[in-house]
Amino acid sequence: MLNEGDRIGEWVVQARLGHGGMATVYRCHHAMTERVVSAVKVFRVTDIGSDKWFRREVETLAGLRHPCIVRILHPGRDDARDLLFLAMDLVPGITLRQALARGPLSSAAARTLFHGVAEALAYAHALKIFHRDIKPSNIMIRPNGAPTVVDFGIATDPERVEMTSELGIGTPSYMAPELFHGQPVDLGLADVYGVGVLLHETLTGQRAFPAEDGISDAARAFRLLTRKQALVELDPGPHVDPGLRQIVRAASARDPAARPASMEALAELLGQGQDWVDPDASIYRSRPGRRVGPDSLVSFAEIPAPTPTTPSQPADADRSVRHWVLGGVISALVLGGIVGLGTWLWVVSLR
Repeated sequence: MLNEGDRIGEWVVQARLGHGGMATVYRCHHAMTERVVSAVKVFRVTDIGSDKWFRREVETLAGLRHPCIVRILHPGRDDARDLLFLAMDLVPGITLRQALARGPLSSAAARTLFHGVAEALAYAHALKIFHRDIKPSNIMIRPNGAPTVVDFGIATDPERVEMTSELGIGTPSYMAPELFHGQPVDLGLADVYGVGVLLHETLTGQRAFPAEDGISDAARAFRLLTRKQALVELDPGPHVDPGLRQIVRAASARDPAARPASMEALAELLGQGQDWVDPDASIYRSRPGRRVGPDSLVSFAEIPAPTPTTPSQPADADRSVRHWVLGGVISALVLGGIVGLGTWLWVVSLR
């Protein structure tokens, strides 16, 4: 862990912003001037797989140029501390997680925010980059209400990875049910599901599939999968705008075939009925005929103020479970089968 005043590469640590499963993010300023600031994501080389995830995030972000996706500045290595680091734009504002800590967003605010999220992810999908970890702490909300999608650390390019070996990595509460089976899936539709689940949470203020504490990872994954398979879709309730309510139900459908056909299709649905204007440069990547401007954004006045965080309570407290849930789920299923068979044999013996 780095402390205030520590230097890593050309950056000087000011404060810790958050901590995840693979890295810690710090607010830093450049060694030459405090007016140049950055968010520096630090990986420890000795952590299993950290080098792999670091290289993947560098390669992924280096190929993405979108105003609603965090921009990479440069990667680096601190040999003295065995650290890898990635300097990125320091996005002003708060995370969606911080906003939701004070209550749900209105239908209008949620629609506008998630239209930007879906546009950014559709752009990434067009480049065959799939985020796979859509959750509240990975969506930043700028002061003008524009979203920025962050943390592409486990993003997948199907042409560069083994499709069945890494699908179970992510945050189970937001993962599509088909990912738990470890079979090749449509990763675009899996991201659509993650957006649908997160949109439901944004409108209700409640996590649809909360992870249970005090149990093993395998048991936790099995129970989440059971709950997801029992629900055909999520419904945020009648208080939500009817059109947006239907979008949530479709995007969160258990059956991938019942979801919008792509992230681009989801973005189109979220953008319907909105009048776009174009300032100097649109904050969203617009397709021909669509123009986006500040009049359609969410003001911070519409977003609850965040609860202050302390170093012992980092802003990125969402537990991203970066492990293979496939083995755990299979183990739980096998154990359940053994118990069921033993019970049946015992009943038979009593006859």
